[in-house]
Amino acid sequence: MNILVLLLNPASGREAVQFWRQRLTANDRLYLMSIGPGKAQEIGGVDVHFLQVDSNKSSGWRSRLIRDVGSRLIHYGAGRLWSVYLSNIWSEFIWNIRSFDPHIIDLRWMPNSDLLNGRLQDEHWQVVTSNANIPLRDNAVSRFRTYDANQKVSIVLPVYNGEDYVRQSIESCLEQTHRNIELIIVDDCSKDNSPSIIAEYARRDPRVITIRNSSNKRLPGALNVGFAATTGTLLTWTSHDNYYAPNAIEALVRYLCTWQDIDLVYSAYRVIDAAGRIQPEVNYLPPAWRLPFGNVVGAYFLYRRQVYERVGNYREDMEYVEDYEHWVRVYKTGFRLMRLHEPLYYYRRHSDSMTAQADKMTDRPHAGEKVHREHFQVGAS
Repeated sequence: MNILVLLLNPASGREAVQFWRQRLTANDRLYLMSIGPGKAQEIGGVDVHFLQVDSNKSSGWRSRLIRDVGSRLIHYGAGRLWSVYLSNIWSEFIWNIRSFDPHIIDLRWMPNSDLLNGRLQDEHWQVVTSNANIPLRDNAVSRFRTYDANQKVSIVLPVYNGEDYVRQSIESCLEQTHRNIELIIVDDCSKDNSPSIIAEYARRDPRVITIRNSSNKRLPGALNVGFAATTGTLLTWTSHDNYYAPNAIEALVRYLCTWQDIDLVYSAYRVIDAAGRIQPEVNYLPPAWRLPFGNVVGAYFLYRRQVYERVGNYREDMEYVEDYEHWVRVYKTGFRLMRLHEPLYYYRRHSDSMTAQADKMTDRPHAGEKVHREHFQVGAS
């Protein structure tokens, strides 16, 4: 169960954390989102997130200004102005709310919350305004969520000389709690022991489909070979040096089953090192509306088949930014993207990773210039 507590400012979250900590199980998640300004911090082990209302700017100053105005209107109870303010930012506000995928939204630490309560009641989740209307767990969890375990998920896994890590990557796919998957492994002419490792898993599990390219097609070419062989209704791809948490795919499938208006969902991920040690860093990706300024989708995502059918292949002339360019086309085609906050994917940083190789072969700060120039006319003469 996901609980989202809305705050006027971060300082007001301490009492909320203390209240909910006594009532949550190990499988529950508590999120705090501040409507007003403040500094990023952690309260009782829970990160405070801030309302993002920054749709037209690459910097955060506009978000901070709008949050400051909103917090003053809430604090002083300026009803009419607060109503106008909320109406103007509502689409972005509700997008922020949905990124936490809440079962319960707690407004008890928000002053003058009647207007906000009224508008949030029109949605699926349950809104708490007093201790008396905290819902029973079963009611909160089952009220509107849907999950179809029969949805077939195709995972494309391109491999090139991946013998050090590919076992863990493959096993993380096959051990998913969402069982209806096909794992399409594309060996891009590996020269190490990867082919025999891949063959071992193909013999063991009929969900594994193997393809070996006759020539090295590089990452975008290998992805295109893999996606051409997919049959699932939901699609994703992963790398041979990264791996999933056991419930990673199910979490994204559940979201797409529940929210039919979302076409691609992506989420935060944890960083690990070459030895598999989990780093304290968690990548909280910025909103999808910042896609024109950089690749926000990251490494952990799932999308509907119609996205692939309409947008097409990864661009082989965009190597090292093929994923970014692809997401830009998804965005510009009109598909709806949603980010989540739960990190259920592990992204490995090491000297032989694709990212490390890209750093050596390209000027990384300007790696997306071709994308910007072609799709957003940035830097065009």
